[in-house]
Amino acid sequence: AVNINALLNAMAAILPYVEALIGGMNFFDTNYEDNGYLSYWGERAVTEGSASIIALLQAIAAILPSVETLIGRPVDLFDGSDPANGFLGYWAERVVAEGSAKIIALLNAMAGIINEVEDLIGEVDFFDTNYEDNGFLTFWAEYALTNGVQHTKNVLSNMKNILDNDFDNNGTPEVEELIGPVDLFDNNYDDNGFITYWAEHALTQGVNNVNRGLYIWKRLLPHVEAYEGRNLNLFIGNDAGILSFWMDEVLKLINQNGLGLEEAIQEIIKRLSEGKTLASFLYNTADNIADFFQEGIGIDPVTGLPYSWITFTKEGKIYQPEYTSISDIGMYIVSLVSLLKLDKLSQQELELTISQLLDTLNTMQTYSPASGQYQGKTYFFNYYDLPSKDVTINTFLSSVDNANLLMGLILAREACPNLAGSLQELIDKIDLGFFYDQSEHLFLGGYNYNHLNGTITPSGYHYGIMNSETRLLTYLALGKGDMTQAEALLNWQALATNMLKIYGIDVVASYGGSLFEFLFPALFIDEAQLSPNGFGLNFKKAVLIHKLQAIENGYPFWGEAPCYNDIYEYREFGSPAGLNPYPSSGMLSPYTVLLSYNAVQEGGDLIQLIENLYQGSINSQFGLIDAIDVNNDLGIYLNTSLLQGIALAAITNSLNNGIRGLFAGSLEYARIAEFISNTAFFDETGLNSELTSVRNTINDSIATGAWQKAEALFNYFKDLVTAYGKQALFPDLAQIEANLRQAIEEDLSQLYDEAQNLFNLEDYQEAITAFQTILYYDASYKNVKELLYLARGERDANVIIPNLDTLLTAFEDGTRPNAYISKIGPVDGPNGSIDVSIVSDKDKTQGKVLKLDYKLQPGGFNGIYMNIDGLSLSNTGKLVFDIKGDSSVGIPSKIKIELHPEGSSWPYPSIEIDNITEDWQTIEIDLSAFVSALGANFKLEQIAIMLEGDKVGNNQGAIYIDNIGFQE
Repeated sequence: AVNINALLNAMAAILPYVEALIGGMNFFDTNYEDNGYLSYWGERAVTEGSASIIALLQAIAAILPSVETLIGRPVDLFDGSDPANGFLGYWAERVVAEGSAKIIALLNAMAGIINEVEDLIGEVDFFDTNYEDNGFLTFWAEYALTNGVQHTKNVLSNMKNILDNDFDNNGTPEVEELIGPVDLFDNNYDDNGFITYWAEHALTQGVNNVNRGLYIWKRLLPHVEAYEGRNLNLFIGNDAGILSFWMDEVLKLINQNGLGLEEAIQEIIKRLSEGKTLASFLYNTADNIADFFQEGIGIDPVTGLPYSWITFTKEGKIYQPEYTSISDIGMYIVSLVSLLKLDKLSQQELELTISQLLDTLNTMQTYSPASGQYQGKTYFFNYYDLPSKDVTINTFLSSVDNANLLMGLILAREACPNLAGSLQELIDKIDLGFFYDQSEHLFLGGYNYNHLNGTITPSGYHYGIMNSETRLLTYLALGKGDMTQAEALLNWQALATNMLKIYGIDVVASYGGSLFEFLFPALFIDEAQLSPNGFGLNFKKAVLIHKLQAIENGYPFWGEAPCYNDIYEYREFGSPAGLNPYPSSGMLSPYTVLLSYNAVQEGGDLIQLIENLYQGSINSQFGLIDAIDVNNDLGIYLNTSLLQGIALAAITNSLNNGIRGLFAGSLEYARIAEFISNTAFFDETGLNSELTSVRNTINDSIATGAWQKAEALFNYFKDLVTAYGKQALFPDLAQIEANLRQAIEEDLSQLYDEAQNLFNLEDYQEAITAFQTILYYDASYKNVKELLYLARGERDANVIIPNLDTLLTAFEDGTRPNAYISKIGPVDGPNGSIDVSIVSDKDKTQGKVLKLDYKLQPGGFNGIYMNIDGLSLSNTGKLVFDIKGDSSVGIPSKIKIELHPEGSSWPYPSIEIDNITEDWQTIEIDLSAFVSALGANFKLEQIAIMLEGDKVGNNQGAIYIDNIGFQE
């Protein structure tokens, strides 16, 4: 029995809260509902405690309006049989546990989306014992709390549309033909996730485009699986990405070539049946790049920071520098996010690595202004020593490099919501306004920091060209709010957009004409789509100019940009599409082709061809190599952290738009996108005039046998005629194409005969170039690939390699590191200059040799160094090498050979060599002839070959060196 006194006390305690629910109590009327209601709660208060019941009554009062709105009627609090009381009680208990604000928001969200949910799954019964519909509604209400009610309503509507859509009217929705029947209530969430992904995708792409895309997926799926040789699991990112890649190929044919849907699908099915693929190749490339970012390979195990680059021997021995840069760190972060988007890194692994990186960044030496507008802000120096993290190489604060780090941090913030707060704190500290010169409306290159007194001085230059990688500064400063919209517009107007006419093509120039300058920011923002008559068209022009330059110079492939050269020294290469053109030298960089594919879908076939002809150039053991020296048929086997990040971002965008799509969801993007979309460089009148001129040039080129030029121009011409709908202006398009195809067929046959003749004449290097050119235009042409490999074999077989006890290098692999030599480079001393390169010697028995082309004045010196990996030697042996001079430019009277033993310092043991002639001769030097400081046994760390202005005699000249080694 209930203790009456306890009950009365409990009723007294809860009375105000009951009256707040049902109004004032009348204890003496004959309507006992209010008395009974108070007694019910009083009895519960006796057993559960007054405080508990008061909290529950307060919760009921707080949520009652929201519950009644949701269920569409009043709750009868006095009717114990009204199921709404139980529903109300359930949510009131959740209020007690979780707080009223959250539960009210959730109930309001449920009310806001109930119509769309019921359209999707049928009427929701709040009171039955089947909780599937309630659970479904609750899930999406929680989703709405994060993403907004209207956003959620749109997603649910899209889900309904996708689930009902039968694009081809065959009786079954496309989505169920792809993944089977969809059960929205089971415990297998794969189908729910699949539908949700596409419903969210439809918010930006349009639900009709998504439905068409799923139809394309369905049509292509069996053919892609046949090509891959396995079934695809569409719930796995890699497999779905492969199918998305092929869908995008269909859409390109529709949007760029003007094909109809079925026509485009059949063309891709044909390609698949012929074995032409790119998606799987790109995924495999990403796997190898991921291997670069392993501790002890591309990552310093102490700090977790990336090495700026690595080199590696054929046997896998790795050499690393002792430094990194902030651009390297920024692109490492981009790489990690790319690997997440490719399902090659888990969310947990990404967040752990980013957290560790953030901890490291927060302990690195930085510069913070002590006063003024940017007091307390944080700026990173360009280079840091590894593993100490000390500032090294210089004390420069670079604007564009800080921007590259910022981009990585913003992408990490978008990909790692659990770390967003910590990342945003650092993002806010890097205020790019610090680098902005308001008097010029341009960004400074940066500041030079004086470590002695802590002062800074601005660099003597600004970034003044729009078509440069440095436009990322404007984008990020505007997006972050580091500069106002008005100031950003002034900056944009101040940037040079000089128009040049190159090979008959109007192009808005970059600084040096490199594809990196044109295309790098398009890794993060789809500039071509946002600005089709600005960046989009200009990108295509820049790529075309690189193609025409390669044809003019006799290179089989195109794509030049800053990279490491054949002696692993960083150099800038470009094209005439620059205001200050960088030279073209045949150092073609695979990363530029990936940039082109990312920006304007140019070069997909070339990416694979380069790997086929230079195995390990793109799919090397540790990712993408820096360049290919096509003049000498050599790969430059150095892998930079920066280029791995570029390659991974380009691959991710090409497969699922992962990097650009992620950034497009950021707060920074909206301002930037509007800014870019207002940019246009070309008008219709100019485009019509150029297309007319290009058409005439194509016809002239076909008539004069310049078929390569004609082919490059025609692809550009056809692309623009189709994209801009100008077929009526150029009704002869089909006839020009037919004439060109006939010319290519005839001229490829002629080039094939010429290449065979060169091979028969043992002019192997020229034959190799001709064979590679044929393969660029037709990768399966006759037996050309077999002849190419045969020519390489014959060329190499002619080379005589000396039989030395220790052969340091014969240069047949260029300056690729080996078990002895980690690096070869120039000693660029005062009063002169030196150019060091690998060349193919005219004497075929020498093969590849090292050339030193020098200029010197009295008192000057230069030469080369070779870093040796601790080679143990005896002073009873001999140093052996081959040498000759070049009489056409000058032969030095003397050169000096220096040996740098372990632990030694200048002056080093040395000996002078004279009597160099224009004929090859083998020099043998007794090690005992060097200064006795060598000792009986020693470890060699470096060899230097030096030219001194007071002794060379001819102050300009060249020497060639080959086959360096030691004989016991």
